[in-house]
Order: sequence, then structure tokens, then C-alpha cells
Amino acid sequence: MEGGFRKSMAWLHTWSGLVVGWVLFFMFLTGTFGYFDTEIDRWMRPEVPLERTSVSQQAAIELGIGRLQEVAPDAAQWTLYPPSGRDVPNINLYWSGVPGLGPQSGSEVLDNETGKPIDARDTGGGQALYQLHYLLRYLPSTLAYWIVGACSMLMLTAIVTGVVVHKRIFRDFFTFRPSRGRRSWLDFHNMLAVLALPFHLMITYSGLVFFAFTYMALVVSATYGSEAADRSRFFDEAFRNPEVGEASGVRAPAAPLVRIVAETEALWGDGQIRAIQIRRRERSASRAHRSSYWFGRRQ
Repeated sequence: MEGGFRKSMAWLHTWSGLVVGWVLFFMFLTGTFGYFDTEIDRWMRPEVPLERTSVSQQAAIELGIGRLQEVAPDAAQWTLYPPSGRDVPNINLYWSGVPGLGPQSGSEVLDNETGKPIDARDTGGGQALYQLHYLLRYLPSTLAYWIVGACSMLMLTAIVTGVVVHKRIFRDFFTFRPSRGRRSWLDFHNMLAVLALPFHLMITYSGLVFFAFTYMALVVSATYGSEAADRSRFFDEAFRNPEVGEASGVRAPAAPLVRIVAETEALWGDGQIRAIQIRRRERSASRAHRSSYWFGRRQ
């Protein structure tokens, strides 16, 4: 280790930042835009009404279910997002797995009062900008995940080595020498680095954790196996997904959703339902009803 440990860390700190700096800048810029995805969506889709209605979640859910029964009555899965504030100002519907048509899916945004689909222009809006920061657009998703992961790992390396290199990092934070050329830029660099150090450290580490099952797939394979069925078994056990029996081919009535919603609101409070997912299937030996429900709560 020629030149000592700290000098070696200085080399690693410099080059780990320079090599992927522009990719990281792009990721942070588009990720920042993602915080304003709802506002950008509204700006890019002026057809969507801006006024907020006082419709209750119960009424919005009934409108959404009615629309799903109309456009996708035989879909294998329905997902409904009732209005829940800034992020979801309108009723959002998604469906997938229409029998006989393959894994087709669709989505609609509804008017909160009429339940009719809003005819807005087709644009990615703010969500497209948000997804840019980890999908990089125009690249296969798996390749994008690995590029983003490699850049994030190099950024984490730059952060840790930067702390090692600047042994007086907190003292340097209060030091600024203007009109000193390169020295002034370095002082400015130290000041910004220390000021945002907790944010940069956690945003980089958490970004790697989000895709841990992609980057560390061999850990799962070592215990469960490498086949698709083995990974599904791992996720079922890790996230305690309920077992779903084989369909018998006999239709059974769905459980009363209105009652379930009312019971959920009584438990969580009015307006706290974030999402409803309905997996529709035929009756089986393990379950007497045709549909299984999953509710997501607002945080």
C-alpha cells in the first residue's frame, strides 16, 4: 500500500466519484423530480380536474369497484387506490390476468364524483421521471438495476473513504478560505459533504437495500435453490404470503366488500385505506369464497 493507508483511500475516493459521477448526478436529479411527481403529472395533464372533492373513501371505493366490474369483470386481479391526499387525488384502477387473453392488464383514472374515466393525454409525467433514476430508461430493467447498483456501491465507497481521508472533516466544515483557487473549492466541497453526509449515506445504502434480492440472489439460491419455484417459495416464507389452493372450477359469491371496508375504517379510522387488492378466483377446498382481499394502510 504505497504512500500509506490514507493516501490509498484518497485515490479510491477520487476515482470512485469521478468514474460514475455523471450517472449519479442523473440519478439524484431525476430522483429529486420524483418527489414532485403528482404536481408534474397535473401540469402535464391539464385535462385532469384540479379541484378536490369531498367524496368519502367508501363512496369512491364503490365507484371504483363498479367500474372494474364493468371493464374487467373476469380479471384475475383488481387493484384500487381510492383518493387519499396529495399523492392519489383521484380514483386509480388497475387490473390484470383476463382469462383467455393472457397476462393482459389495464388501468384507468376516474373522476371522484361521477366514476367516469378521465380522458387525459398519454404521458409518463412525473412517474416517468421518478422511474428514470433507477431504471435509466431504454435499458432492460435487470441491466439498469445492475448499473445503478454498481454506481451506488461506488458512491458508498466514495463516502466512506472520504471520511477516512478527511481526518479533520468536522473541523474543516467550519473552514473556508476564499480567493485561494483550488483550496477554496476543496473547502466548499468539505462543507457541502459534511452538511449532507447523513442524507448521502442513508440514501445510498437504502437504495442498495431495495434491490438486495437482485444483487445478492446467490444468498437465496444457496438455501432455496435457483429455480423460479424456489425463489417463489422464499418470498412466500419471507413475506408470509397466504397459501392459495387449486381452483375447483365452481363459482362462489364474493365476500361483501362494503362490509369489509366499513370494518377496516372502524379499525383504522376514516380515510386511512391506501389500496385494495382483490384476487379473484374460483372456489377451492381451502377457501369458501371466490375472492381474497388485501388492504393497504396510509402511512
